Amino acid sequence: MVRGKQKKKIVKRGANFNDVLIKLIDSVYNLVNSGNIVGVILLYFCVQVFYITQKLSDEALDKYLSQIFSHELFYTIPLGGALVISLLANYHQKKTYGTHIESLIQTRKELIHGITSGEMHELRSHNTSGINSGETADDC
Repeated sequence: MVRGKQKKKIVKRGANFNDVLIKLIDSVYNLVNSGNIVGVILLYFCVQVFYITQKLSDEALDKYLSQIFSHELFYTIPLGGALVISLLANYHQKKTYGTHIESLIQTRKELIHGITSGEMHELRSHNTSGINSGETADDC
């Protein structure tokens, strides 16, 4: 007598509090081990805000939030800081790209003038890939 294959039911288990807690602890542990101190500080700040808002009554929370949002410094300081960081990053990017473009211009000039004058020379520096194309021993 041949028995048919029995189908196993796959039961999907929902996430309970313990699963969420384990995932949260793993995430915080990975965040701390990665050296991301800013992430840890932001996480701590979010936990404190959540804790404080849970402890306040509705009326006290409304009064507290209206006082915070009524100050102009609440908007000016973060937006001004973001603007300054953006300008500094833009300046650094412009400087970095400028030096890279200058090296590309110099390399192009050497290649073009070497072809027209008939004098081909090795490039002084070639640092785009870090691979020496003259080495054929490694090729398969």
